[in-house]
Amino acid sequence: MKKIFYIMLVTVLFFACVPKVGETGIYGVVSAKATGEPINAANVELGIYNDKYEVITRTTTGYDGRYEFQDIDAGSYRVIVSKNGYDDASYDLKVQSGENKHDFFMAGFAKVYGVVTYDNKFGSSLLVWTLKDNGINEDILIASVNSSPKDGYYEVSIPAGKYKFRTLGGSQVVTVLSDEVKELNFYY
Repeated sequence: MKKIFYIMLVTVLFFACVPKVGETGIYGVVSAKATGEPINAANVELGIYNDKYEVITRTTTGYDGRYEFQDIDAGSYRVIVSKNGYDDASYDLKVQSGENKHDFFMAGFAKVYGVVTYDNKFGSSLLVWTLKDNGINEDILIASVNSSPKDGYYEVSIPAGKYKFRTLGGSQVVTVLSDEVKELNFYY
C-alpha cells in the first residue's frame, strides 16, 4: 500500500512540475524609440524555427501599444514587430511556463526634405540610393521622387543609414538617423 502511495505521489509531483500546454503567454508593449509613446496597430507575429522559419500566429497592437499571445507551449520563439514608417524589430526568446514579457522600442524612419532646382527651374527628379557600406553588396535604388514643379519641394521617408541623393545636376551623400528630420537642398 505504501508503495502505491509513493508511486502516485511521485506521478502527481512530476506532472505538477511539467508546463502545461496552453498555460503560457507572451505579452508586452510596442513603443516609439524616440518618444516612448505606444505604437497603435503595429503587426506582431510569433514564429518558430524548425528547418525554416514558420509563423504560428499574428496579432495587432492596441491603442496602448500592447500585444499578447496566449495559450502557447513553452519553448523557443521569435517575435517580429512591423509598422509602416518604422524599422522592423525582432527578438528571439525562450518562453517559460507562465507569463513572459518583452517590450519593443521601434526606431522611426528619417524624413529628408528640401528643394531641387536645376538651371533655375523646379520639378526635377531625385533618386535615392543605398550605399554598399549599409551592409549590402551593391548600391540599390530605393526611391525616385519628383520635386514639385511649382516650388521644387520634395520629401522622402527612409530607414536610418547612409544614402546617395542624385539629381540631374549632381549628388550628395548623406547619413540619416532614426526619427531624424533633415533638410537637403540641391541648387544647380
